[in-house]
Parts: sequence; structure tokens; C-alpha cells
Amino acid sequence: MAMLDNLDLLARRDLAGLVSVIGAVWIVGRVLYSIGYARAARKRARGFEIGSAALAVLWVGALWGVVAALLRG
Repeated sequence: MAMLDNLDLLARRDLAGLVSVIGAVWIVGRVLYSIGYARAARKRARGFEIGSAALAVLWVGALWGVVAALLRG
């Protein structure tokens, strides 16, 4: 659920296109993780890295949106 909350907070900053791309990257990462995990547990790292990086970008963007909203009052 953290993914959806971050998407919502970022989307409110008029960055819907960028948020969509980051969300798609996260999905690709999760699919790669799942495929890697099904083949061999050691092969899941690439998908985990991609998904985690996308989620980190969303967290930073959401934090930025919250701070900007608080500063505006």
C-alpha cells in the first residue's frame, strides 16, 4: 500500500506523467523479481533493485510533496 500512497501524493504535484512512468518501472521490477524468484532465489536481486529504486524515488517525491504543502500552509 505504500506504493499507492506515494503515487497519490506525487500525482497531486502535477507530475502525473512522471508518476505513471515510475509506477510502471516499479511494476516491471516486481515482475522481474517474481520471474527470478521462480527460477532461482539468487536471480531475484535485479528485480528487487529496480522495484526498490522506483519505490525510493516515489518516497522522496511524496516527502517533497508533503513538505511543500506544509510550507505553503
